[in-house]
Amino acid sequence: MTIKHETAYPPVLNKVDYNYDRNRYTLTVNANGGTYSGSTSQELKYEQSITLANPIKTGYNFTNWTATSGRIEGSSFTIGASDATVTANYTPKQFTVTFNANGGSTPTASKIVSYDSTYGDLPTPTYNEISGYTFKGWFTSSSGGTQVTESSIVSVTNDQILYAQWNPVVFNVPQAVTAIINNQTVKGVKAKNPIFATAATTNEGVYSMADDYGTSYYYRGAVTNNYVKFGGFYWRIIRINGDGSLRMIYDGTQAWPNGNGQSTFTTSGTDRFTHTGKAWNTNYNDAKYVGWMFGGDNGSTSTSKGASTKK
Repeated sequence: MTIKHETAYPPVLNKVDYNYDRNRYTLTVNANGGTYSGSTSQELKYEQSITLANPIKTGYNFTNWTATSGRIEGSSFTIGASDATVTANYTPKQFTVTFNANGGSTPTASKIVSYDSTYGDLPTPTYNEISGYTFKGWFTSSSGGTQVTESSIVSVTNDQILYAQWNPVVFNVPQAVTAIINNQTVKGVKAKNPIFATAATTNEGVYSMADDYGTSYYYRGAVTNNYVKFGGFYWRIIRINGDGSLRMIYDGTQAWPNGNGQSTFTTSGTDRFTHTGKAWNTNYNDAKYVGWMFGGDNGSTSTSKGASTKK
């Protein structure tokens, strides 16, 4: 401001200078769940600029800052004529999840997931064997670990492998019947039933054996000496052959109606295994018979292409 005095000669000019202090406003930094290395609240003068550090948030990539007022360009913020808040923005990191079928096969090898989101659709694997297991679920370990479902939230910060886990098949079988198939591997049993590893037993159960026709299944009954009475006679084993045919193995003649071979016999020798009139095959110790059955002495009616395995 300049003041001119007209009464003075020559005129006198007086100059007055005014100084202003800019108003101060508060800047608040909202890291939005992340960690900010600088001050989260400070006072700035009008039109003052500062540089904002990039915050860090687990599972996310920092993208930018947004402000309620003032101007922001990249990491540079200039405050205006009011208090302001700047807020950090992020995008979730993405990871690759690989599916390990753990003995089975899966239609999908891997997928991309985002941190803090659900896993979404997961593949349903199948087991490679014809029978044996049902799918239990996807887990973080091949055994034990934590189960991961489609609604589970992604919390890993690196690529991940999920493992299929399997439950043995439980067959809906009659009481006291045990299923033994596939090289003595127990695939399923009824609750509280005993588990049998071989067919060379007098215990009741279901057993299997590979032969030249496929897989034969043996059903053993639960009566005296493990005989099943059928049609007025006693039968040792009921067999379903690998070719689908049914065979009932006969326990001799009517001379032994009680199924234990102890009835009075009119000729010498009452032992069903030594008497010359026996109906048993001489190869009864051959594993492929799993008992005694009709046929040639050389087992020609039930040959095996490979070594037989007693179940």
